[in-house]
Amino acid sequence: MIEYASNYTEIVALEGSYALALDQQKSELLYTPKGSIVNNADESFIKHISSELEQFPYLKTENGALIDEQLGYVTSYSLHSGLVDFVQESEPPNLEEVMKTLTDDPLLHASAGPEQTDQYRTWGPIAKYLETIGITEGLNIFVSAISIGSTEFHAHDEDDEDNSFISFSDFSTVIHSEWTSLSGPQRVVVNVLVTLFDSLLATLCFVKGACTSSEFAHAVLAGSTAFHVFGDPDGDIHPDQIHRDSYKEAVEIASTCTAFLGFADSSRIYIEKLIGAGEGKSVEFKSTLRWNIKAQKNDDAITHASIKTIAAFLNTNGGKLFIGVDDDGKALGLSLDGFQNEDKFMLHLMNVVKQQLGPHSASYVEPLIHIAQGQTICEVNCQKKPEPVFLKNKKNPDGEFFTRTGPSTTKLGAEEMMKYINTHFKSQQYELHE
Repeated sequence: MIEYASNYTEIVALEGSYALALDQQKSELLYTPKGSIVNNADESFIKHISSELEQFPYLKTENGALIDEQLGYVTSYSLHSGLVDFVQESEPPNLEEVMKTLTDDPLLHASAGPEQTDQYRTWGPIAKYLETIGITEGLNIFVSAISIGSTEFHAHDEDDEDNSFISFSDFSTVIHSEWTSLSGPQRVVVNVLVTLFDSLLATLCFVKGACTSSEFAHAVLAGSTAFHVFGDPDGDIHPDQIHRDSYKEAVEIASTCTAFLGFADSSRIYIEKLIGAGEGKSVEFKSTLRWNIKAQKNDDAITHASIKTIAAFLNTNGGKLFIGVDDDGKALGLSLDGFQNEDKFMLHLMNVVKQQLGPHSASYVEPLIHIAQGQTICEVNCQKKPEPVFLKNKKNPDGEFFTRTGPSTTKLGAEEMMKYINTHFKSQQYELHE
């Protein structure tokens, strides 16, 4: 185990992102438990992680990752580590898992005593959230939830002439749809909060922005099983004090999750809107960087397709290439390319750019990792280069010249190329040499 003073961490620039150095020499970077560098395209997110970690006088690490003693606290570091190490590689829960989680949800086990009224009051925001996703019975779900695990919920009092029901299976199906539609950052927050507070319903409501940190804390603490997390097992502390301390801690945990989502999901929303708009003159999608999906093998032709698009963007007016997204705008993720981690993926990409487009061209290319539609994808941000770029490889040692024509990449012949270069790159004129 190695210890580092938490107030001596430094922000360092990596290729296309920022990371956190644990020492002032900037030689030891912070890693996740599974060995990925803690990095992000947003420098302010790394600064936020650094600030949060200053709650510990010393950062205790093994292989560059915080040890379990500190990793066990809910921080943006632990949430980011959960996202990178587990959630991005895992499948969303199936319906059976959702039904099991709901069966244990304290919000579906209202108390039989006088505290029931207070429970329904605190569960009001969750009831409104349920109504927005099609569970029109709202609060009546909680009133009739004593039938959970059997067959159905009563939507109204049994004496009501309009008495109707929703089956537990149908209810679970709606909640399953909500859970599986979450982004990666949202899923890791759900996993953490459900583990701590047992309530999937309150957690989904919170993650979807339908209740505040305070409302979330009140809702889960009103549940009959929530107190075991923060309660005093020996009974030496007054119940009022237990509730105040538990409430404060629940709010702090929820607030940490809110801050994490603010950083982790802000780029996702922008990226998903950009992908949703489809391909165009400055946007193109590629399913993979090197893996031929049809032939089921690595293929230089697949890599060539991405590199020529990058060259075309550099030669035109810049643009964005999204790798891990198919032609229809569906995020496939980066796993098909078979790299050990995202860093290896970006290193390979930039090596090919340097080899085929030249080291100077690489300074105009910035790869960024994003989560979109629950998948890890790469945005290759290309700036317009002031000089023409030629793609050179073993098949074409003399170089090929590409530009963007509408939503397509176009290879220009010698005459067209010279006309384009002398028009587009006005700072200097070029002559064609045979």
